[in-house]
Amino acid sequence: MKIDMQTLKAAYKKLKSYVYEDNTLLHLRIALAKFESSGDVESKLDAIIAYLELNNIDDYLEKVDLLVLPKKIADRHEHIDNSPILYTNE
Repeated sequence: MKIDMQTLKAAYKKLKSYVYEDNTLLHLRIALAKFESSGDVESKLDAIIAYLELNNIDDYLEKVDLLVLPKKIADRHEHIDNSPILYTNE
């Protein structure tokens, strides 16, 4: 698979937009901020293109990890016998 600079920039722009809109991807937002703040983004994208030209992208994609985070954790103790749990000091 061949990736050119235009495709990489479009993918990078979509990633930034996705990270900006989603509040659950804090780890990715931090990594993206570090990537942009540590230097010239254009030269880093050039380095990525050069790396992908020298190496097979399928080999690189095998190194990608997956981090699964739940959006919500269900509260199993919310209701007992269809009546809400109520804690009082009385």
